[in-house]
Amino acid sequence: MKKFWRTYAGKTILFLGCLLGFLGCVGSAAGIAIFWETDVYTTPEKTFRDQVLQDEMKSELYEIWEQPEIAAPLAAFAESDGQQMPDFPLIADCRNSNLVFEVTDPATGELLACSGEAAADGSLQKSSAPEDGWSLTTKVAVHIRKGQPPELSLDYVDQGTEAWSTVLLKAGLREGFPVSDSDGFRYGLVSRLVHAAYPLRYVIYVIALAALLLMIACFVALMSVSGRRPDTEELVPGPFYRWPADLLLFLAMICLVPSIAIIDSGVWWLGVVWFMLAGPALGLGFAMSAAVRIKGRTLLSNTITWRLLKITADIIRKVWKMFLHLMGGCRRGLAALPMIPRTVLIVGGISFVELIFMLANISEGDNILLLWFFERLILIPLIFIAALSLRKLQRAGRELAAGNLSWHTDTKGMRWALKEHAENLNHIAEGMGLAVEERLKSERMKTELITNVSHDIKTPLTSIINYARLIGEAAGEDETLTEYSQVLVRQSERLKRLLEDLVEASKASTGNLEVCLSPCDPAIFVTQAGGEYEEKLEKAGLTLVSNVPEQEMRIMADPRRMWRIFDNLMNNICKYAQSGTRVYLTLADRDGQAEIIFRNTSREALNISEEELMERFVRGDASRNTEGNGLGLSIAKSLAELQGGNLRIAIDGDLFKAILTFPVLK
Repeated sequence: MKKFWRTYAGKTILFLGCLLGFLGCVGSAAGIAIFWETDVYTTPEKTFRDQVLQDEMKSELYEIWEQPEIAAPLAAFAESDGQQMPDFPLIADCRNSNLVFEVTDPATGELLACSGEAAADGSLQKSSAPEDGWSLTTKVAVHIRKGQPPELSLDYVDQGTEAWSTVLLKAGLREGFPVSDSDGFRYGLVSRLVHAAYPLRYVIYVIALAALLLMIACFVALMSVSGRRPDTEELVPGPFYRWPADLLLFLAMICLVPSIAIIDSGVWWLGVVWFMLAGPALGLGFAMSAAVRIKGRTLLSNTITWRLLKITADIIRKVWKMFLHLMGGCRRGLAALPMIPRTVLIVGGISFVELIFMLANISEGDNILLLWFFERLILIPLIFIAALSLRKLQRAGRELAAGNLSWHTDTKGMRWALKEHAENLNHIAEGMGLAVEERLKSERMKTELITNVSHDIKTPLTSIINYARLIGEAAGEDETLTEYSQVLVRQSERLKRLLEDLVEASKASTGNLEVCLSPCDPAIFVTQAGGEYEEKLEKAGLTLVSNVPEQEMRIMADPRRMWRIFDNLMNNICKYAQSGTRVYLTLADRDGQAEIIFRNTSREALNISEEELMERFVRGDASRNTEGNGLGLSIAKSLAELQGGNLRIAIDGDLFKAILTFPVLK
């Protein structure tokens, strides 16, 4: 059954069911309203029918008074203040109408006018009196006053004042409604409708409830199957799905315009029928389209209104971004200007805006311009004084940032917070100078202390080494004494190297080490390192691979200090490289820089950063089972920087690289 309602036939049945239920609800509501208005529940059928027909007759009598044949005599009668009774002619042929009427003077009973019937010769003859064969009669009093339109009283009541004149309009209907023209159709139809509707005065509530339930059930089902097909669960939109929803609604409303035009043309019932049929059908069609769009989540997005709002929002957002960008550009441009031009621009802009505002309101007083110029005579000099003071402060800050601690800011002409700020800058310079001087003094004292202590230690240490060697030579065949002597000599030599490294590291870090720069060929150092450490590398199980370019290059360096750098780096390789691996020593020209790279695979895991390895007394092996003291890399880096070069470390897993760079001479 579900698949059937998704077919075109099922949807058509539901659509017609919705329309039928809606029309039933509207018709039932109208009938209930009429029944309550006419008090049909306490009135017999014949009395009820007579009341309806009398109301219809009285409605037609209003139309009769608008006819020129009666309107003109009534106007003349009103102009004569009721002194001269109107001369009514016979009204048009009434043979084609079930309504017959006559106009009489209520005072004298004189017949003034009546509906007529055409004689054989074409003239009009007076119709039969209302009492002859009439099924229903009614009386309408017409009150006439000079300069006023006629007033109809549906219940015959005299006005009771001499200012008004009254005529009596008496009308009736032919028995059985023998005429079948428009009037006959009118009264006969009303009579038949009353006869048919009267028995339904209680059943109509059941009909209304049934129509309402039918409309709701069909509407819910129709909305559920809209956009669905029997063979698929996917949404299948109709041909108008891509049309904007608000455009469809507008077109549906346009389709109802003809009903208004038809009602205005006079055929009111045809316009009402069109509206009652087309309106619900179009509304139901739009509801189906809206249901499909809701399922597809395009009800709002697929509308012209939504698109216009979105375009408007995008335009507003872009304009706002452009405004912010423009303001940011103005702010950056203003900040890029020197202080004096910037101050001139700001003050000039503010003054110009104020001048324009004051000119626009100059009618309020003649002293506005005078006050404006007086204000500027005071304000502009103050602003320029502040700008000059700020310029001095700016320059002082720049000099201090560059390291010129001897700079002194002139506070002459400064006032208030600006002068205080300048004095603070001067105090900062003095304080920083003292701090730097104290630090340099401390470094010098530390270097001197290390040098003196090292010198004092080296003298007895040299004696210890010499006597240890003599003991070893005098021991002869005593192997134990010889071994002890060798250990003593070895450890003493190690202590001596530590002292030398410590002194050299201290001097290098403080810049107290003497450096004699001269043009050198870095390839010579690479070749020399390979020759000097060939035996030591072979003993450590390492294979050296050297690579130098064929083209000669020159750098500025101290050969003695340069070799110390190579010595420290090669010593590190021999101590910490993995046995059985290759060691690479390469030289290349990289964008005007002589780059010397030492590569080796570490024996221990390098669980330390490059920066930490460059610090003093730090080694890559956590067990500290080698003879190193952790000063080699630090000394090499300080020596490289003293010569205008640079040494940096790179670690990639177990791959250790020391990269030494010096500018190439051109």
